[in-house]
Amino acid sequence: MRGSEGLAREWYHVDNRDGWDLALYRTHHPTKIDRTKRPVFIVPGYGMNSFIFHYHPSGRSLAATLADRGHEVFTVDLREQGRSKKVTPGKQGRYGLSELALVDFAAAVDAAREHTVSRAHEIDLLGASLGGTITMLYRSQATDPAPGRVALLGSPIRWTNVHPLLKVLFGSPALAGALEIKKTRALAGLALPVAAKVAPWALKIYMNTDATDIQHYSEMVNTVEDPSRYVNREIAQWIKRGDLIVNGRNLTDDVARFDEPLCTIYANGDGIVPKETATFAHFHAKSHRKVLVTAGDRAVPYSHADMFVGRDASKQVFEPLIAFLEEGR
Repeated sequence: MRGSEGLAREWYHVDNRDGWDLALYRTHHPTKIDRTKRPVFIVPGYGMNSFIFHYHPSGRSLAATLADRGHEVFTVDLREQGRSKKVTPGKQGRYGLSELALVDFAAAVDAAREHTVSRAHEIDLLGASLGGTITMLYRSQATDPAPGRVALLGSPIRWTNVHPLLKVLFGSPALAGALEIKKTRALAGLALPVAAKVAPWALKIYMNTDATDIQHYSEMVNTVEDPSRYVNREIAQWIKRGDLIVNGRNLTDDVARFDEPLCTIYANGDGIVPKETATFAHFHAKSHRKVLVTAGDRAVPYSHADMFVGRDASKQVFEPLIAFLEEGR
C-alpha cells in the first residue's frame, strides 16, 4: 500500500504460537530505501499500539522520518494491541512480560527477518517506554542470531525514582492485578481535551501541552489500548522491589552485562519514567558505545509522549536517533 507521504506500507500476519495472530508492518520509501542499512524494528510500550510511530500531528512521523533516510522500518502490534487478534478460542488473557518479550517480540523479530529486503545481517531494535524493557528482556533471555544496535526511549529498567501518582496506582500488586480496565481509548478521548483546557498541569506527567499540538487528540488516542491486569500486577511488584525479575532472572544484572551499542533517550519532564529510571541502562550497561540524549529543555520540557508527537520531536528525538543508528557508516 502506497501512503500519501510516498511511503510503501505492508501488513503481515505473525503466528506467535501461543494463540495470537500478531500484526507486523513494514514501511519503506521505494525510491530511497538503502538495502545496505540495517532494518529498524520498533516495539510499542504499555497500553499502546504501533499507531504512534506512523503518526505526527504537525510533521513527519518517526517511521516516515526513518524511511526518508533509507531505512526499512518494521513495527508490531503485540497481543491485545492494534490489529493483533486472538485465534485460539477460550485462550485466557493471563500473560506477562515474559510472554510479551520471549513469545510475541521474538516471533515478530523472526518474521521481520524473513520479510526484510536489507542485505545487512543485523537488525536494530528500538523500544518505546515499556517496549524498551521488553527489548532488553528479549536481548538478555533469548538467542538473537543477528544482534544490532539498541535504542531505548523513555524505558524503565530499574525503578530508582517513581512519580507519586504511579506509587498510588501501583502501590498494591494485589489491587493492581484485580482491576480490569476496559474502554480506555474512549475514556482518553473524553478526558484529554477537558484536561488540556481545564488542568493542563495534570497532563504533564504524560504530555506537555506546550510541546505538543493537543488539538489533534482525536487522532492521538488511536494508539491507546486497554492495560492487562496481569501485567499491572507484575509492574506493581517491579516498582515495589525496584528490580524486574522475569523467569528467575534479574534484568538489572542482565543489563549490566549488555555490551552492544546503546542509545538512551529520555524526556526531561517525564513523569511516567523519570530521568533516574529512564537512564539506568546508560549508566550501568558495559556497552563500548553508549549515547545519552535529553529531549526537551528548560523552556519547553518534554513529557513521556512528547518524544513521539512533540512539535520539535524530529530535532529532539528522531535526528539524534538516526545519527546513532547510522554512526560509522
